[in-house]
Formats: sequence, C-alpha cells, structure tokens
Amino acid sequence: MEQHRAVYRMEIQRDGQVRHGEHEAPCTVLDLSERGVLVSSDLSVAVGDEVVVRFPLTPEQWVECLILITHASFPQFGGTIAAASSASKAQIDRFLRDLAALDMTGF
Repeated sequence: MEQHRAVYRMEIQRDGQVRHGEHEAPCTVLDLSERGVLVSSDLSVAVGDEVVVRFPLTPEQWVECLILITHASFPQFGGTIAAASSASKAQIDRFLRDLAALDMTGF
C-alpha cells in the first residue's frame, strides 16, 4: 500500500540533531506534521534509511523521533515518524494544534 503525505504540514524551522548509525550532524527541521517531517542536513541519507531526529518544539520542549526516510534530495530529506515516545507524540500533537489555532486567527 502506498503511503501519502499528510495534508497539513506546518513550517517550523527548528535547529536540532540527526543521527544515522554512528554519524551525527546538525539539522534543521523545516516542517512537521503528526506523521512526518522535512529536514535539511549535511548528513547523507537514502530512501529506506532510519534516522533519529531530536529538535525543540519550544525552548523547553524537545522531542526525539525515529524517522523512516521516504524521499531524499541532498541536503533535504523527509519521512514518516516511525517511532516516538508517547510523550513526544503528545507534545507534537499539542504543538501542531496550537500552531493551527494561531494560524486560523491570523496571528
């Protein structure tokens, strides 16, 4: 079954870290949905790879997710959130709801 991108992704521009095996590099999470991310990094990855991305939603609220790479075009890659703690999932959901509410009010 083919996977499709979530309809609504939020641009967030958050600096974090990405780890692929023993290699780690800085990254920028460009956008986020409940099920996926788009990341920019100097780390070389390929479709099918799994990476761990750690980034802040807010200065006090960091999340860490295992990402299954579904597309890669250096220096950007995107994928689905394959695993995250229940706390990270809840933080992402709350963060996206709050951003969507702000967006709808025109702020």
